[in-house]
Amino acid sequence: NAEEEVKRKRILSTRHTLLKQLQEAERKEMKERYSMLQRTFTKWREASLDGRVIYNKAVALYEWKSQLRAWRQWRSYCKLKQEKRDEEVREALFRENKNLRLADVHPQKLHLRIYFK
Repeated sequence: NAEEEVKRKRILSTRHTLLKQLQEAERKEMKERYSMLQRTFTKWREASLDGRVIYNKAVALYEWKSQLRAWRQWRSYCKLKQEKRDEEVREALFRENKNLRLADVHPQKLHLRIYFK
C-alpha cells in the first residue's frame, strides 16, 4: 500500500510537471502567434502607409503638372495678346508716319507743279 502511495505521488508529480510544461508551451506558442500577428500587422500598415504616400505624391505631381500646363497656356495667351497689340501699334505708327511723309511731300509737289507749269 505504501508502494502504491509512492507510485501515485510520483504519477501526480509527473502529471503536474507535464501539465506545467504543456501550459508553458501553450503560453510560448500564444506569445509567438501574437508577435507574428503584430509583425504582420506592422508590415501591412507600413505597406499601406507607403502606398498612401506614393499615391499622394502621384496626386501632387499630377496637380502640379496640370497647374504648369494651365500656366503655360495662360502665358501663351498673354504673349499672343501682347504681340497683337504691338502689331497694331506698329501698323498705326507706320500709317501715321506714312501720312506725315505724304503731308510733307504734297505741298512741295504742289509748289513744284505750280512753278514748272
